[in-house]
Amino acid sequence: MTSATRPGRRTALRLSLQFALLYAVLTALVFGGAYALTRYETRDWVEDRMRSDANDLARLAQEEGPDAMADAVAALSDISFEAERVFHLSGPDGVRLAGNMDGLPREVPRFLSTEGLTLPDEADEEVSGYWIRQDRIGDLVLVQGTSDHVVFEILEALVVALGLGFVALLAIGTAAGVRVGRLTGDRVIAISDALAAAAGGDLAARVPARVTRCGDDLGRVAADVNAALVEIADLMEVQEAVTAQVAHDLRTPMQRLRQRIERLDSFDEDAREAALAEIEGILRTFRALLSIAEIGVRMTPDDAEPLDLGQLLREVVETYEPVAEDAGLALALDLPETGPSLRGDRDLLVQLAANLVENAITHAAGATRLTLSARGERDAVVLIARDDGPGILTDQAEAVFRRFHRLDSSRTSGGAGLGLSLVRAIARLHGGEARLLPEDGGAVVEVRLGRG
Repeated sequence: MTSATRPGRRTALRLSLQFALLYAVLTALVFGGAYALTRYETRDWVEDRMRSDANDLARLAQEEGPDAMADAVAALSDISFEAERVFHLSGPDGVRLAGNMDGLPREVPRFLSTEGLTLPDEADEEVSGYWIRQDRIGDLVLVQGTSDHVVFEILEALVVALGLGFVALLAIGTAAGVRVGRLTGDRVIAISDALAAAAGGDLAARVPARVTRCGDDLGRVAADVNAALVEIADLMEVQEAVTAQVAHDLRTPMQRLRQRIERLDSFDEDAREAALAEIEGILRTFRALLSIAEIGVRMTPDDAEPLDLGQLLREVVETYEPVAEDAGLALALDLPETGPSLRGDRDLLVQLAANLVENAITHAAGATRLTLSARGERDAVVLIARDDGPGILTDQAEAVFRRFHRLDSSRTSGGAGLGLSLVRAIARLHGGEARLLPEDGGAVVEVRLGRG
């Protein structure tokens, strides 16, 4: 029994990837905000630059006259590389006095496309328009523009830098998230595997020390799980010891009492037989408890020999056929000619098969047929016991394997409720499991046994 899952279904890894995605989205939002802010600040810088030039030219016109201002505008136009900056200085009559731009519309917009403008031949071909500022300086009108290519180049460099940074951060974040997710997921799986093994009967299972040594929450949980498993193992050991001791201490006086009743001649024969039957039932219970207790402390069968399970079932059916016929139950076999084979304790496997037959005889009220079948799989041998009785409710499918548990319908049919408990204990000792399969009619018990 294992808790291993596909990587995509591990909670820790899935959460890490989700956080990596959230990190990527937040990073994209931050970078998008940085781009928008840079774009705004760049345009504001362009506007400040043109405002500063307009103020300088205004002071020059005030101090040295309009002609000096016109000469300055002409100089600025000449030194503008690839028409990065354009100027147009006009007099009161609208005639251009200086500058490298012509063809302005009557109403100059904030952004002016290059279409319809007369620009120097050396203007950059990537320039699509200009951010425009217009100022009136005395009787003169100064129009200046800065190409959008300047802003575009700045933003292009920013986009490349932000894009590369985003990809790098996303890759690093995803790799770190996957790594953390796998480490966390492996520790969770180690804890789950220990619990699954304990649930399957291996009370010696523990969470590895590499997990418990970690000082975080998972490390503390792992240590608590180990402590709980130790406590459960101790309690189970005490329970098994007490059960075995009680069964052993009571079996001997009950046997002596049986022998004395057998020697009594003054009892009524029917009363004598009834007393002996009651004592025999009590002794069977003690024997079953001792068997379960002995199996519970074994890790492997004592006598693991090669066995033909089919032949073993034939012998059990031959032994129980007379008893089953008296109870109105026909026993049938569905087996291959030979096998399936496995290695195991013959006595315990005989007891397992006998308990399945006795369980049907005792508890399957109204059943007329019990079929035992067996088949071999790659790593296991599967034994099926199928009767045509009233069946068992789904919510009782697990409870019937508990010790002393009996269904309401079987409380008057005898038995101590230990038969299927012993079946499961023997199956687990042989590396397998016993369970009740869902069926519309009748009860179907499946026993899986390891091949050994």
